[in-house]
Amino acid sequence: MNKQSRFDIAASNWDLNVERAKFLSGLLDNLLAKMSVDNDMTCIDYGCGTGRAALRIAPDVKHVYALDTSTGMLAELEKKLKEGNITNVTPINMDLSKENFPHGEADALLSIMTMHHVDDIDALLDNIARAIKAGGKIFLMDLCTEDGSFHQNEMQVPHFGFAPELICEKLRARGFKECCYEIPASRKREDKEFPIFLITAEKY
Repeated sequence: MNKQSRFDIAASNWDLNVERAKFLSGLLDNLLAKMSVDNDMTCIDYGCGTGRAALRIAPDVKHVYALDTSTGMLAELEKKLKEGNITNVTPINMDLSKENFPHGEADALLSIMTMHHVDDIDALLDNIARAIKAGGKIFLMDLCTEDGSFHQNEMQVPHFGFAPELICEKLRARGFKECCYEIPASRKREDKEFPIFLITAEKY
């Protein structure tokens, strides 16, 4: 069973997991504390899932493109958009590590706990750089390097987290400046703490 099918199957009950929802909301709070938004902005939510981040920022920006490879997750987001009569969020089924963003250059991109599921990180960062306009900013949250136990054998992932310094180096090589990171959160599973980094950078 591949990663996408696992997420598709889990999608209808994804938001019912209270512990997960609290964890993701906390990460989003940390990210938004660093992200200034306004009603002229076009944003990309990469790895949007059921749309927690996209729906949170939608009232304050011009448009959000919500990207994910899971049809099940995007279907759940579509339901929320219809129920809320929300017209400035566009769900897109695409893998940004394999395809260029099709709607011009965005003002900002955010991504929460998605990168470690992506096989080709260099290709992903290439396409993120292409998707952001000069002066635009990115906000990336993911696992710091771990021992492979975070997913507790629930699924196979291509990366056991990342060294944030290395991701910053890769971003600088792709035209980003003021690239910095902090460790604003962690997730506890059994007796282990798994630190989460937040990288911010501006394209020049």
